[in-house]
Amino acid sequence: MLQIRRPRPPRRGSWVAAGLPTFRRVVGDDRVVESSATLGDDDVSEFVNKYGGLYVMLGAPDAALNADGVPVPVEGGRGMVANHNPHFYLDDDTLVTGVRLHAHVAVDHLAGRLVPATG
Repeated sequence: MLQIRRPRPPRRGSWVAAGLPTFRRVVGDDRVVESSATLGDDDVSEFVNKYGGLYVMLGAPDAALNADGVPVPVEGGRGMVANHNPHFYLDDDTLVTGVRLHAHVAVDHLAGRLVPATG
């Protein structure tokens, strides 16, 4: 399989900063970790940077965060396998969290409570 990698721009921080209060309210402050500004080879950043939006990793595998905020496998769990891998799995409860986040972000944005800084 041939894979062509093209650099992608990182997502912009204004939407992330605007969304953090909603994320923390919905899932709890201790479960929200802001990652570095990168999307690897994913072109979602092209759309987010042009039109606005958020790219959220839900943390579906059996993992915990170490002291540095880096995901590590949970002892006795199924390990950490990246998506697009035949061994990938996710905890179905994570889907409920994802739907809740989407709904709250949409409502907060439409109500004017989630507004990214401009400029």
